Amino acid sequence: MAVLPGHTLGLDSQGQMRVPYRQARAAYTAVPAADLLQGNIAPGTLKGAWVIIGASAFGLADVVPTALGKGVSGAEVHAQLLSAMVDGAVPFTPYIAPWLQLAAVLMGIGLLLWLVTVDPLGNGRRVLLLPLASLVLAGLAAALHALALLQAGWYVGWAWPALAMVLAGTCLALEEHQRSLFQKARLYQNLSSYVPVPVAQKIAFTQPSGDIQAERLDVTVLAADLNNFTAYCEARSPEETARVLHRFYSTASDIVAAHGGVVEEMVGDSLLAVFNGPQPCADHPIKALAAAREIWLRCSEELPNVTAQGLESLGLSIGLDSGDALVGSFGTASRRVHTVLGQAVSVALRLRELTVDLAYPVLVGTQAASRIPQLADDPVLALKPLGSFLLPGMQHSAKVYTLRHLLQPGSAQEKRNLHYIHQVNIAA
Repeated sequence: MAVLPGHTLGLDSQGQMRVPYRQARAAYTAVPAADLLQGNIAPGTLKGAWVIIGASAFGLADVVPTALGKGVSGAEVHAQLLSAMVDGAVPFTPYIAPWLQLAAVLMGIGLLLWLVTVDPLGNGRRVLLLPLASLVLAGLAAALHALALLQAGWYVGWAWPALAMVLAGTCLALEEHQRSLFQKARLYQNLSSYVPVPVAQKIAFTQPSGDIQAERLDVTVLAADLNNFTAYCEARSPEETARVLHRFYSTASDIVAAHGGVVEEMVGDSLLAVFNGPQPCADHPIKALAAAREIWLRCSEELPNVTAQGLESLGLSIGLDSGDALVGSFGTASRRVHTVLGQAVSVALRLRELTVDLAYPVLVGTQAASRIPQLADDPVLALKPLGSFLLPGMQHSAKVYTLRHLLQPGSAQEKRNLHYIHQVNIAA
């Protein structure tokens, strides 16, 4: 503060002062010098008045409005400053202004951080609320600055605190948006591990419905099951059985995906896969058959040898057939299941059960076999008929096929199988 006789003048730390411009321009009386010299003003006009003498132009050759005209301010700067000095209202920046600004910024950021932790607010609401709250806080900083200026003549400054709050709110909103995207991505990844990826995409972007949402498709269904797994579970610990089941699921799922299929269900010790269902798959009967062969070969090698423990050996049963089926979701809006329904599913499941009786690990239905040509360049996928069988729950018998070269030709196992099939056909 600078002290003048009878008055004080507010200065900041750099010795600068600010002109308040509180008085309206109409509050000042402008008297042309010519009228004053010619005595053309009312008596007493200048009595007791503060008088500022100034030119009405910047140069002798300039023609501009008067000192209080709209074009230039002229002597108004001095008049406003003089009025503020008389009223003791010259604004100044106090020494504690930086601390006040810092306190305002910390309080604003603290409020924004509190909004981040409010549980009822979802990520989507926080993303919208945080920038809005930062703008409100910036406006509040400007209002407090104006209040201090009007009431105490303190010019604290509000620009950089307001900017800091806006930047903080924007950064927090971006962070919340990024976290929301990360959570959605993680949720989608977890969802796609329980249902097929195309189904997970539909679930993520559609409203839940209690209606049937399915479409009829020409598919090939593969049903696989672990034989004697129940007895194995009784004799071994849950951890060991879980490891066996986990490895079977993992290997079979990778094989199905590699051949263009989609695993629809993994229940108990069985697996149900669909080719050309939620995910298009050309030549799906051939690819499903190749997947079935590879599942039996690879998963059989990974199953533990339990015969030395007095248990029946673990094995694989695979049934496969083609045909029209409904692929989609069923159930209420609050609890739905995605699955495949149709004749091809029923036949594949019955063929899977029949493998135990026929002792052939992979059985193929009539519809799938009719679509699988006998490829000379790929003999491993060649089929051979086993005869006609009446599958459980079916009204008509159907031909059943198996892979010609899955079992070693002429082996004791194949001879036993052929003898059993011959006896069954004679009895039929």
